[in-house]
Amino acid sequence: DENGNPLENVDPNKFFEFKITVDGAMNPENTETVKVKAGETVESKVYYWMGEKAPTYTVEEIQADENYELVTIENATGILAPDGLQAARAIAINKYIKKNEGYLNLVKVMEETGLEAENTFVGSIFTFNVTLNGTFEYNGEKIENGSKTVAVEVIAGESVENAIATKVGPVYWYGENAPTYKVEEDVKEGTVLVSINPDTGVLVADQTAPITVTAINRQETEKGLIRIIKVLEGSSDVTREYIESLKFSFEIAVDGYEKEQITLTTPTRQNENGDWVWEGTSSEYVWLYGNNPNYTITEVDVPEGTVFDEGRSQVSGTLTSDATQNYEVRNEIINILEEGPNTGKIEITKKVEDAVLVDKEFKFRVLVTGGY
Repeated sequence: DENGNPLENVDPNKFFEFKITVDGAMNPENTETVKVKAGETVESKVYYWMGEKAPTYTVEEIQADENYELVTIENATGILAPDGLQAARAIAINKYIKKNEGYLNLVKVMEETGLEAENTFVGSIFTFNVTLNGTFEYNGEKIENGSKTVAVEVIAGESVENAIATKVGPVYWYGENAPTYKVEEDVKEGTVLVSINPDTGVLVADQTAPITVTAINRQETEKGLIRIIKVLEGSSDVTREYIESLKFSFEIAVDGYEKEQITLTTPTRQNENGDWVWEGTSSEYVWLYGNNPNYTITEVDVPEGTVFDEGRSQVSGTLTSDATQNYEVRNEIINILEEGPNTGKIEITKKVEDAVLVDKEFKFRVLVTGGY
């Protein structure tokens, strides 16, 4: 080694390979390759020349092993000495480099949402891309001053304590320059990535305590409203006073929620047939992605003189979260005007005996009693 001591942890059968190049010799081949065991010495072949000018030489170490870093070659270049003089001596000094082994543990956790519904993504597989950078070996492939991205599948747990870690590795490297890593997630539809910690870092050569990367996701929530559109068919010729006297009441039942009461008292418009329309919207319902709740609508206290048309009314379904519809699920509920209010007229005929009174105007006072 660099201190002149035998290399530690050296394979006794390990050979170091060198290339010798000689310039100015008469030999047909002026290059050769020699193999030397650590701590031993070998000689090159004999080189010939004429005259006083001796050939020059160069020694290079080839096929370097990752475990042994070349520090220097003393007398790597020089002049050959003729017979009878001390031969040129090149000394190669190597330093042992420890082979390191490291891992990453990936953990996926689904965060609590605060809703009572079960988190449907616990137990699902999430995909991560782990990018390693530096000089290292992974899965039999050697990377030198480069990067490699590995796709890793991780099963989501409901907490850090019960989540199953997925191991990435082993990753091997030599010396103190450990590879760096970066972890990214292919976010699954219906979830939101909360955090990846730590998402970047440097590998450590500690197999008993590898780096653990924890990714936390939250299941998306969706929302929806129930829009009730009450149509009273046959009401186009009914007086406004009668229409404004009507009251329509509904009970809305949504899975996982208490029942809600809605009462419509004021008509909002008349449709293309002239029928009067009442409209109202429920409160907002929230659920976890993929757990769309079912609902039913029941009309209660049907106004006298109207009949609820169940066959043509939309009174049940599944809530959806649709921004284009202002998150409303529209339900048209039809009632038919069975019998309108009683009406009556008073007709007055005036007879006169004198012709001069014809076409004259006469005034009358009419008194109507009872409820009307």
